[in-house]
Amino acid sequence: MKRAPLALLLDDDDAIARLCLRLLQGKELTLITAGTIAQARWLAKSQRFDLLLCDLGLPDGDGLDFVAHFKAEYPAVPAIVMTGAPRRGQAERAAGLGVARFLLKPFNTHEIKEAVRAALASPHEIQRRNDA
Repeated sequence: MKRAPLALLLDDDDAIARLCLRLLQGKELTLITAGTIAQARWLAKSQRFDLLLCDLGLPDGDGLDFVAHFKAEYPAVPAIVMTGAPRRGQAERAAGLGVARFLLKPFNTHEIKEAVRAALASPHEIQRRNDA
């Protein structure tokens, strides 16, 4: 029996974390949350994630720096970034890192669900999970 895809959500905003858990957690996806880059790094070493959802403004660093680190270690795992305070150049840097989607907060239910569905449904991601 296949396991549900496992996603790492890195966001220091408890309201966003709770919203994502409510919207995304279920039979099709298991979500583990981290509020800091340090927590996310520890989790990434201890779990095999199928998806990264990452805020950009974090208390202990830049979310894009974490995405770069994560993608260097796990290049086949899709990433979605989110921000409520976009800065010039972030979207371009995210695209250069291979980020699947750049979401602006506040996002609606359809946007986050569709971003996750599309990231997990990519042919490359499906093959990677089947090979696991």
